[in-house]
Amino acid sequence: FAAQNDSAQAVPGRTGIDVDYVAVCRSCRGPKSDEALPVADGIEQVLRGERASFELEYPCDSPTETRWFAMFVTPLPTIRGAVVAHHDITARKLAELALATETRRREMAVAAAHVGVWTFDLQSRRIQCSDEVFAILGVVGLDGTIESCARSVHPEDLPILRERFAAALERRMPFTAELRIVRPGG
Repeated sequence: FAAQNDSAQAVPGRTGIDVDYVAVCRSCRGPKSDEALPVADGIEQVLRGERASFELEYPCDSPTETRWFAMFVTPLPTIRGAVVAHHDITARKLAELALATETRRREMAVAAAHVGVWTFDLQSRRIQCSDEVFAILGVVGLDGTIESCARSVHPEDLPILRERFAAALERRMPFTAELRIVRPGG
């Protein structure tokens, strides 16, 4: 794959079985060879027994597309050597990039609309709030507990908050309520 897709001639023309992979990595040059030296160092550390294994995810450009690979280096148990395996993780990386792009777009839209967003983790029972929630409440931060958030709710609205929140948790349904808040200055 490397020899076929190396338009910049960064990878030496030696590939195959019984090739000194560390030497190949150390001889790589060019703009797309940033991972080569860390890979060589990682393999050598595994061979010397300084590391139990070595892993690296990296992009690999081909003439038509960027692909990503996960590299795993595992020592051989009986002789001095290692298995170097590369797995194509392009589909996963493209999904991660699309999710990150969509998340960033959503964050920008929420910030532009001045809408606060919070989430509640059912396992940890912790609340995470967007920066806009803090701006709306007039606080610097919250400790993530339900109680810290409830301190900003108007006392007359606390029963509504508790009732609807408990019902939402019990039914595993979305929580919706319109509540008044009390900012630090009253």
